[in-house]
Amino acid sequence: MSRVPPDVQRLCDEFDIRIVPKHTYPAPGETRAVSTLERILHKHGEGHLRFVLSTIAETKGAGGLLTEVTLWAVSDLVRACPQWADERASDWLEAWDRMPFGEMIFNVYELRGVVSQRHALAGAAFHWLSEQFKPQDEGPRRVNLRYLDDEEKLKIGRQLLDAKSSLPRGEFGTWLAGQPIGETTATKLIALAKADLREHDLAALSRLHNHRRSHAEMMELGKIFIRQKQALPRGSFYPWLREHGYEVKTVHKYMKLAREADAERDEAA
Repeated sequence: MSRVPPDVQRLCDEFDIRIVPKHTYPAPGETRAVSTLERILHKHGEGHLRFVLSTIAETKGAGGLLTEVTLWAVSDLVRACPQWADERASDWLEAWDRMPFGEMIFNVYELRGVVSQRHALAGAAFHWLSEQFKPQDEGPRRVNLRYLDDEEKLKIGRQLLDAKSSLPRGEFGTWLAGQPIGETTATKLIALAKADLREHDLAALSRLHNHRRSHAEMMELGKIFIRQKQALPRGSFYPWLREHGYEVKTVHKYMKLAREADAERDEAA
């Protein structure tokens, strides 16, 4: 296999894309179109190529089909449609999750020898995307991860987490459908908030558990244990307690105090 330019290799590694020899037919998540990647990189820059790779490698619809034709077609679309790719990046990626890209590739192959496969595929995808991005009644601006800093992501993630915990089981999806945020974006933000919360909770557990505790501190511990139970997979909470040396009876006591405090606060409200 010929030498791969370091910048191309680095970007492929970033998206877990395996470069295969030219004589090998690439499977999803593999590519042999190294020259195409290098040309796109030099012509349009690293940020552009990174977004092209994200569109193909990280969405269900595109399915990691990384050929010369698909790479150029997606590159053309990203450049031609900044009103979708740049301004509504989260919606763009969610649309590609739904796109029947493989079927489009199969259909435009019938035009080979007459019409450029690159341009035919870009045209088919553009037609499909146009239907997805039809103008609708103006509503709240959609949340776009691309334009949020880490603090804003955590803030929105915590708000979503609070909303999910306050709603009856199974109703979060219905509630989310009426919000200016897509399901994929919401899932990523909630995961970030959960990870941040776990980090803070574990630090607080270590600090509070190893000294004589006040009533307020016991309630705080109870809240942390409740959140840990909700975050862990079903059936994992008690093994987690034993692993970290917490007595189940004591933990139940703290959780009971926290629930009672929440109930009293709700009644007062």
